[in-house]
Amino acid sequence: MPVAAGSREHFFHFLLGYLLPLVHEQEVRRLRDFQVLDCGPLMSPLLEQVLQRLGLPFRPVPPSRVVRPVFVEPWDEHWDILGDVRRTAQRVAEAIGGLPCRNGECPHSRHILIRRSSPHPYYMGSDAEIPGYGTSRRELANLPDISEHLASAGIEHAVYEPGAHTLSCQIRTFARAEKIVGVRGAEWANLVWSNPVACVRILVPNPPAFHLEGLVRRLGIRHELVTARTAQLSDDARAVARFFQSSACGEGPA
Repeated sequence: MPVAAGSREHFFHFLLGYLLPLVHEQEVRRLRDFQVLDCGPLMSPLLEQVLQRLGLPFRPVPPSRVVRPVFVEPWDEHWDILGDVRRTAQRVAEAIGGLPCRNGECPHSRHILIRRSSPHPYYMGSDAEIPGYGTSRRELANLPDISEHLASAGIEHAVYEPGAHTLSCQIRTFARAEKIVGVRGAEWANLVWSNPVACVRILVPNPPAFHLEGLVRRLGIRHELVTARTAQLSDDARAVARFFQSSACGEGPA
């Protein structure tokens, strides 16, 4: 079980606060079998897919059935050893990274514009631990205009909606990307798969964004954080074009 920094029903806290730490914990403990918590209708299938592909002997249970909890390190907030995170992420990537995507081919672009997904009905109802998701919280309203400007300037890129693709596709896309632009959201948990030379431009409405800012810094990813006052926001298309074309990139190691 995690010491929750957020709901495991939401992708950021699910991936970094539960799934990856759980895989690492089992590497250390080597239990003959163990129980895993239900993570809601969208995250539980991902949990089960990864654990099955890794050949780990798990049994899903609701939280009310837990008797002797084992607490895992909350990598959505902090970690003690970056090497453990890197090795665990690589193990998961090797287990599922080659699986086909339900939405066709993953983009091969080194420049990615992230489109947030519309919220699944589950997150808008009363059953979700924490309501709201995707564009119901934040979105980059002028993303089509930015993409059109990039295309007219001859800047190769892909508009990518992580929530419309499988986890295996998200792993491949973030691993290939060299520069990524988008608004703050759960999909940035995929930075754990990123290329070491990656650079990101993240719009942060209503700052601070403690968990996301902490993640990019702990991973040593070069980054630009652009603050904004509202959740429905626009980015400067010319600034995005300069970001994709420039060899320089904000904070972090060169």
